[in-house]
Amino acid sequence: MRSCATMPRRLGVCTPSRSSACRWRSTTSEPVSSFAYLQDFPIDSLKIDRSFTNAITQSAESQALVRMLVQLSRDLGMKTVAEGVETLEEMDQLRLEHVDEAQGYLLARPLQPQQFRDTVLRPRAIH
Repeated sequence: MRSCATMPRRLGVCTPSRSSACRWRSTTSEPVSSFAYLQDFPIDSLKIDRSFTNAITQSAESQALVRMLVQLSRDLGMKTVAEGVETLEEMDQLRLEHVDEAQGYLLARPLQPQQFRDTVLRPRAIH
């Protein structure tokens, strides 16, 4: 297995990890990506491109592709993250397909780090 340092930057995002030097998140939106990288690098999650997410309620082909990506991820010990979730219908279908995580405008608009700390991480009083 190749190290994180040798992984082309365009193939994913590296974040600190307690269990290894870094954790990689692959993305299916990368036009030059190759499935070979899934076994060559320590990738722990596969990001499902918003083009599949947005079409999942209207296209049997998108449903099949999401289902295949979820199964592939599970077989390789990875989590799946759906990108660009904008409607409840998309979220419902992604749940039916057993996608692990989701991100998009349905859940929250992009926030600056300080906004995130102030709105999400701020302690709240219990009434």
